[in-house]
Amino acid sequence: MLTIENPPRSKVSVYIVSLAALFISGAAVLFVPAFDRALTLALNPFTHRSLLFDAACHAISDNTMLSNLILVALLWYCWFSAPDLYSRYKNLTGTIASSVASLLSRITQLSFPNRARPFHDPGLHLKLPFTVKVDSLRHVASSYPSDHATLYFGLAATIFSINRKLGYYALGLAVLLDVIRLYLGFHYFSDIVGGAALGVLCVYGVQRLNIASMRKRVLAICEAPGPVFYALAFCATYLIATMFFDIRILAAQIIHLKRH
Repeated sequence: MLTIENPPRSKVSVYIVSLAALFISGAAVLFVPAFDRALTLALNPFTHRSLLFDAACHAISDNTMLSNLILVALLWYCWFSAPDLYSRYKNLTGTIASSVASLLSRITQLSFPNRARPFHDPGLHLKLPFTVKVDSLRHVASSYPSDHATLYFGLAATIFSINRKLGYYALGLAVLLDVIRLYLGFHYFSDIVGGAALGVLCVYGVQRLNIASMRKRVLAICEAPGPVFYALAFCATYLIATMFFDIRILAAQIIHLKRH
């Protein structure tokens, strides 16, 4: 079996910037909420001007085919276009790390002080886009950090670590998708920064883990993936592409049954 004796190390700046962004965004939420509110109010005058534009933004934000599916397709492209062992190792570990980061983001939402989404805050007096209803997303947890940003940037970082050219497109798509969510009033700027930092930090951290037993097993899978691996990988990437929607629905139903 092939091994990776000395895998290239990420620049320290990646970790420093990601950690700094995570802590600064969290501090902004807790201690300087006026900063996010000011940015949201500055962006708000551009909304509710064109029904077509607002509808298009909402459709892109809600339609996983136009967001996560593209990123997942790029992951599969990287897997088959760069079949060397280290590229596949980064692809598999980065995809797993992105999913774990998304879960951590969700846990943080539940454990962090509750933060209403911008369009739910009556104190902001926001002018909503044509297609956004004030009662939507009421059942969703606190807005910080954005689990969408966590997953988008985690997957984009994974792609970037394998293929720089495709990585720039993936990062550009992640930025676009999150700017749209800012425009729609679903998130504050700090929500996006915190989510993106968490996703990137988890991906680069997990890709560089040096636990011998774990790395040996992952390398064996990457070197000779079998039918079972591809069947499971298809199911996993389907769930990622749909933002784990089916699992969320199932979990909500189980919680509802337990409470009643």
